Amino acid sequence: MAVLVPGPTRPDLPGQGVKVDQWSYTTLVDLTEGLRWVCRCDIDNCFPSIPKDRLRRKLTALFQGDPTLLGILTRLLARPAGGSPAEALPGLPQGSPLSPLWANLILADFDDAVARTGFPLVRYSDDMVIAAADRAEAWEAMRVAHDAAAGIEMSLGADKSAVMSFDEGFTFLGEDFGPRYPPALSDHRTVDPPRRVLYLGVQGSRARIMDGRVIVESGDDAELLDVPSGLIERIVTFGGVGVSAGLRSWALANQVDLVFLSRRGSYLGHAWAAAADHRVSRLRAQLAAADDQAVWLPLNPPGVSGGCLKR
Repeated sequence: MAVLVPGPTRPDLPGQGVKVDQWSYTTLVDLTEGLRWVCRCDIDNCFPSIPKDRLRRKLTALFQGDPTLLGILTRLLARPAGGSPAEALPGLPQGSPLSPLWANLILADFDDAVARTGFPLVRYSDDMVIAAADRAEAWEAMRVAHDAAAGIEMSLGADKSAVMSFDEGFTFLGEDFGPRYPPALSDHRTVDPPRRVLYLGVQGSRARIMDGRVIVESGDDAELLDVPSGLIERIVTFGGVGVSAGLRSWALANQVDLVFLSRRGSYLGHAWAAAADHRVSRLRAQLAAADDQAVWLPLNPPGVSGGCLKR
């Protein structure tokens, strides 16, 4: 049994926070061989829904021996937004340096409730995965997480709650995990998995992106493919294959090439990101130089230049 939570890191600072948790998770995978499924979930609207009364009781129990510090913390907790009682908001203010600490005081009870059931948990703030041996066990982990959240007067977010497997691949903390994800490294680094070309050739199908995954569906809405977007470096379509606006925007923003071919494989066009290795600006310069002998002639050896001029 292992419960891994973020250590004293600052996810809001570059280079800190997330890599430690990637290392923790791959360590968990190494230590729990055979657990190939996960319950992926988060706390719904975490900071605004933190139960303040419960937090006050926690603070009182922790600092009852230091009434001065307890008084300061109690006043900070009760302080309304903007200093006006009329602007008091439920839960904790997002952006306050104390809010993550206070949230963890509440979520520690969630961790304990899950740990008592024997499920390995990895939590980073309100984002978490719970490892399981099979699909049925992962759904049981989801029920456990739901009950644990209710026990601290909170709930799971429906839009991020799902059961996934390593064979299918899933995304956690912006990192793609799959069947060949590398083991933990001693220096807390992770190795990026190899990226591949995605070929789309089923006529009438369409590709879209959702929750960090590229999903390909047939014309009758049957799912043909579901892969983590981080594993894709190029998308090649053949003939009548649709590419959603969201997938196009994601590809251009992440410098993923979009290549369009006819059904028989004839080249039709290419979508490149403007910042992708300066290829667009280079191509423009090449096209501009093609009709200017003063530019391209000095670049050719004498024999080649003579042949070009004769032609």
